[in-house]
Amino acid sequence: MEAGRFRGPGGQLQQHELPGRAGRGRGRDQARGPPDPAARRAVRGRRGGDTGGGVHRPRGLHAPVVPGHGRAHRKRRHADGDGDRGRRRRQPDDGAGDVHGPRPSPDPARPLRRSLGRERRGADPARRLQPPGEGQDHQRGPPCPALRGRGTDPVRRAPLGLPRRAAQRLGRDQPGHVAHPQARPGRVADADREGATHRRERAARERGEAPGDGGRHRRVPQPPHPRPEVTSARRRAAGSVLALVLALAGVPAAARADGTGEGTAPAPVRILIVGDSVTHGSAGDWTWRYRLWERLRGTATPVDFVGPREDLFDNVAGNAGSLDYADPDFDRDHAARWGMQVDVLDVPIETLVADYRPDIVVEMLGVNDLTWGARPPATVGARVGRFVDDARGVDPEVDLVLAEATQHWKNGVPEFNALLGDQVAARDDADSRVLLARTADGYDAARDTWDGTHPNARGEVRIAAAVATALADLGVDVPPGPWPTPEVGPRTGADLVATAGDGQVSLDWTGPPGATASYVWTRDRTDGEPWRRLPGQVTGGSWTGSFANGHRHQFRLQPVKGDDEPEGGVYSNVVTVLPAPLLQAPTAFRVARRNQRVTVLRWQRVAAADHYVVTARQHGRWVVIGRTPSARLATRRLPVRRAWRVRVESRLVEAHGDVARIRVPRGRR
Repeated sequence: MEAGRFRGPGGQLQQHELPGRAGRGRGRDQARGPPDPAARRAVRGRRGGDTGGGVHRPRGLHAPVVPGHGRAHRKRRHADGDGDRGRRRRQPDDGAGDVHGPRPSPDPARPLRRSLGRERRGADPARRLQPPGEGQDHQRGPPCPALRGRGTDPVRRAPLGLPRRAAQRLGRDQPGHVAHPQARPGRVADADREGATHRRERAARERGEAPGDGGRHRRVPQPPHPRPEVTSARRRAAGSVLALVLALAGVPAAARADGTGEGTAPAPVRILIVGDSVTHGSAGDWTWRYRLWERLRGTATPVDFVGPREDLFDNVAGNAGSLDYADPDFDRDHAARWGMQVDVLDVPIETLVADYRPDIVVEMLGVNDLTWGARPPATVGARVGRFVDDARGVDPEVDLVLAEATQHWKNGVPEFNALLGDQVAARDDADSRVLLARTADGYDAARDTWDGTHPNARGEVRIAAAVATALADLGVDVPPGPWPTPEVGPRTGADLVATAGDGQVSLDWTGPPGATASYVWTRDRTDGEPWRRLPGQVTGGSWTGSFANGHRHQFRLQPVKGDDEPEGGVYSNVVTVLPAPLLQAPTAFRVARRNQRVTVLRWQRVAAADHYVVTARQHGRWVVIGRTPSARLATRRLPVRRAWRVRVESRLVEAHGDVARIRVPRGRR
C-alpha cells in the first residue's frame, strides 16, 4: 500500500492509504479517495470553487502506483491536455458508486491501449508465457469482441492481468458486455466482494481442489481440455508423413497395412519345426533354422518360430543343452531333438499344436526310425501319415510341410522319401494344406555334411531353401534371389597357451564349440620362415612337438569339425616360445692378463651354449663390450678407472643363460 496525502478542511495535510503495486486489481474501497466527504468538498472548492456537487478531480490525491508507469505515463497525461505536469494524476474510477463518476476519454480506444500496455509491462511472466489452451483460458467463455483471443474474466468478460477497475471500465464499453448482477450504483463493494469469491473458487478449481475447502479435503476431477477437430485432410497429411517415415526406414508397404487401411501390421505366422538331429543342430552350427529365419525376417509377413526348446546338441560333450550357436541372434524356438524318431516323439504332436497354436507345422523325421529303429520304409511312412492326422485332430485348419530325409545314401531312405510323397498327395486339401519339401534333391554327403549325416553350413542353406519353397506355396512371403554359399568349419578359434622346454614345445587349448580336431600351424621367427601347417589333425586339448633349441617359434591352431577341411581364416591366438636347455653361468671367470692397453678375460665353457656376451657397468647401465663364441675375450683401451665391474652370460641363439661377475682393476698408464 502507498500513502497518499491531501489537505482536509482548514488546510492541514492528512494522509490515507492507496492501493500500490501489490494491491492493484484486488482492493475494494481504497482507490476511491478519502472517505471524508468534507475533505472532498474542500478539495473541490480549492480547484474551482464549485460547491454544488460538480465533478472535479482533486489535485492533492495521488493515484495508485501501476507497474511500468513512469515516463510513458507522464507522456499520456500530457497528451490528455492536463496542464499540471508536476503531479501524478489519480487513476480514473469506473463511477459505480463513486461521487466523482467516470472521466470521459476523448479516445474510446485509449483505455484498451493503456490496459494492454500495463499488462505487457506488469503482468505475471508465468501468465504471459502460458500457452493458449492451457491453464484457465479454455474455461472462461468467449471474450468481448474488442478482446477476442485474450483471456477474460468470467463475470465481467474483461481481460485478465489488467487492473481491476480498468477491466471493469473497459468491459462495460464493449458491445455484448454481460454485467455482474450486483454491479449497479451503490453496490460496487458487494460486486467486488462477489468477484473476489469467484476468483478464489476458480483458483481452487485450477488446483484440483473443491471450491471453498481450501484444498483440505478432496480433489475435484478436471474437465478434459477441448481437443481440436481432426479433419480428413489432416488425417491424409498425417498418413502421408507416416508412410514416408516408414518407407525411409525400409519397412515394406505390405507390412504397414492389414488390408483395412488402418496401417497395422498383420499377425505373425506361427511355425512349429519338429525334427531330429538334422533340425536340432550341434554346437558351433548356425542350423538350417537360422538360415530360414534369416531369409524370412523383415518381410511383409512376420514369422514367429514356436516350440518348447531353443538349445543345440553338444557333439563334443555328448549331451543337449548347448547354446553355442555360431550366431545366436535369431528366433531359436523349436521342437527337435538329437536322435528323435517319428514313432517316439518327446512331446506328442497333439500337445504341441494345442500349446503353441501353430499356423504351419514343418516336420523332418524318419531317418532314425529307418537306421536306429530298423523299421521298414512303409511303416515309417504310415507313421508320418498318422502324425498329420493327429495334428489335424487338434486344429483342422493347420497346414503342414513334410521334409524329405536328406541322407538318401543310407538304406531305406529313398523308398521312404517316395512314400512321403504319397502321404502328401493323399492328405492335402483346401482346408489343411500338406506340402512336400524336397530337401534331398541335390544333397551331397561330401559337400553338404560334416560327418556324412549332419549338415554343415552349405547343407544348412540347401535344406532351408527347400523348406522356404514349400512355405512360399502356402502363402508365406519369401524374398526371391539366390541363396549364399558359406564357408564350412567352425567360425571361432581356440584359446591357446604354449610352454617351451629343452628342444620341445607343449600346446594346451580350450574350444572352440563343436570342433572335433585342429590343425597346428607354426613358423620359425629366428630364421624368418613363413607359416606352415603340420601334417595331421590333433584332437583333445593338448599337444607336444620337438623344435630346435634357441629358436623363437610361433604357433596357432585351425579348428576342424568332422571331415570338412576348414575354410576361411579362422585361427586361434598366436603364441611365441623359445625352447632351450638350462644354461648355467660360466665358471672360473677371471682376468688372464692385464696391462696398459689390453685386458684378457677367461672362463670355462658351458654345455649347450653357442656364444657368450660380455658386458661392463658404465654410466649406471650394462654396456656390451664384446661377443665371442670362445671362452676368452680381450678388451682394449678401457678408460682408466680404479676397477670395472664385468659380467659374462652364456647364450644359445636367442636363449639366455645365467651370468658370472668379477671386478677388473684398471690402473693408470
